[in-house]
Amino acid sequence: MPAGTTVTWTNHDEDPHNVVAEGGQFRSPTMGSGATFSYAFTTPGTFTYVCGIHPFMHGTVVVR
Repeated sequence: MPAGTTVTWTNHDEDPHNVVAEGGQFRSPTMGSGATFSYAFTTPGTFTYVCGIHPFMHGTVVVR
């Protein structure tokens, strides 16, 4: 995605989750069901993230 794009994560689960960048760029608060967290990616790069509560849940955002 292009730099300057904002990504919004939504917790559609009954369990709490959060979003933690492995490089420290962002960290959401713990989100209950229906809560959201947004982050604007202003610089190019590959950003990996995990749920700090459930580290087996992970993803990657690629910014060009």
